[in-house]
Amino acid sequence: MKLPRILPYLLLPTAMLALIIGIITGWERLGISLSTHLPHGEHGALIVGCFLGGLVMLERAVAVGQLWAYSGSALCGLSLLLFLAGQPAIGIAGITLAACMYILVLLYQQIKQPDHSLLVSILGGFCLLTGNSLLFLHDLYPLAVNWWVGFLLFTILGERLSLSDNLRTYKLRNLMLVSFVFIGLLLPFHWYGARIFGISLVVLGGWLLYSENYTFQLDHYKRYMNTAMILAYSWLIVTGGLMLSGGIYYDAQLHSFFIGFVFSMIFAHAPLMLQRVLKFSGELYHPFEFALLLILQVSLLVRISGRIAGNEYLIRWGGFTNGIIIMLFLLTIATVAWNVKKKVNYEGY
Repeated sequence: MKLPRILPYLLLPTAMLALIIGIITGWERLGISLSTHLPHGEHGALIVGCFLGGLVMLERAVAVGQLWAYSGSALCGLSLLLFLAGQPAIGIAGITLAACMYILVLLYQQIKQPDHSLLVSILGGFCLLTGNSLLFLHDLYPLAVNWWVGFLLFTILGERLSLSDNLRTYKLRNLMLVSFVFIGLLLPFHWYGARIFGISLVVLGGWLLYSENYTFQLDHYKRYMNTAMILAYSWLIVTGGLMLSGGIYYDAQLHSFFIGFVFSMIFAHAPLMLQRVLKFSGELYHPFEFALLLILQVSLLVRISGRIAGNEYLIRWGGFTNGIIIMLFLLTIATVAWNVKKKVNYEGY
């Protein structure tokens, strides 16, 4: 087997390990201590830089199919090891360099096959590079967070533009909304930036809710995917609304985005993404994934409600349940993929 075919099987588990460690370090921040040896202060870099960055870069590398394109995802995996070794500064430098490589991969794709959805993804790549660079230079997570939000928002929007024919028909409107969001990112957060950014997320979330072509009469996976997208877009609107509070509900706004929007989208697209990355056919959806999706929403509502009400008990148990559900989803889809792979190999034999 050629090296580019093997790499996804090496880099995907590394990204999953970053997710598990990121969840455990997040629990530590909630007062649930499981280990004193993990880099608890680097929770954001582990989740965004090593897991989400590594996963997105791996998917792009598989699409390009060339060995050099895997360097970004490999650097994210190396950065995880550096964080675990107690070298956070070098780890952050690693995910910053990985962002540079990711942009090169996107530019390469855009040159070979121009598409406006890729332009949105490229903007997301520059947001990731900006956020990682600010973290490296100043060691202040609040400087990086909104740029990470931009990275994930534009990356997911670029993916939806490439998948949804209905959404692609509104090319000019989509680019105008992207510009509106980006202006909010550029303005100082404590001036009008937070308000403009918040309003732009509310408008974009409402537009995406309206413009997607939902069909619930199709197969089970399509119904599940559409439900997850509706929930994700709703959480994007909630995030924008919380942002308009001026930072009073900062933690609630972060997790309504990163868990409500981002992980709902991951739940929606994971079966499709794994088919692309691991390059095998077979249904990777299981009804248990739908149950986990719904429990994730309830646990996040508990967490957000606790944060708004100032109830530490609700915050802690909502956050703990968030992590458990995400880990169970990871285990479920890995088991389904393993069983499908075994079935394909057996039938092929």
